[in-house]
Amino acid sequence: MKIFFTLLSICCCVFFSRAQQTQKEVVEQFITSILQTEEGDYPGLWKMLKITQTIPEEEGGMEKINQVFALLKNQIQKREYIIVSSEEALQIMETENDKRSSDILFSDKGTVFYVYLTYFKRFLIRSPIVVNDKNEIIAIFIDYCKDNKICIKYL
Repeated sequence: MKIFFTLLSICCCVFFSRAQQTQKEVVEQFITSILQTEEGDYPGLWKMLKITQTIPEEEGGMEKINQVFALLKNQIQKREYIIVSSEEALQIMETENDKRSSDILFSDKGTVFYVYLTYFKRFLIRSPIVVNDKNEIIAIFIDYCKDNKICIKYL
């Protein structure tokens, strides 16, 4: 029986590892598209996102998505970066003795990925990218929740 559970655990790890790798590839393709797109053409990238609601005008409206694209492009362009999951981000912070691990968010709706600027040794924590189990990008920025805490803003 112990062998059965061990094999089951190994199979689950391999499955989740492959699923997360596919999700990471979705994020890498998304970032590459942002870097290759002119600012005026950002609305064309919206099709890469799973948008389920309109952002109210008082919160910046749908233009906020374009602002996030511009921020990401500005921060990443001509710099070395890697895409890491929340778990990997925590491991990096741990090895660098970074005390800001509370800045790394997790989601019950998908896997959270961060852009890590390797030269500066910092994460773009204001722009977590959440990919659901259907490999759809469902969040690309943070905001304040009702209880005045920072949380992921779902699209």
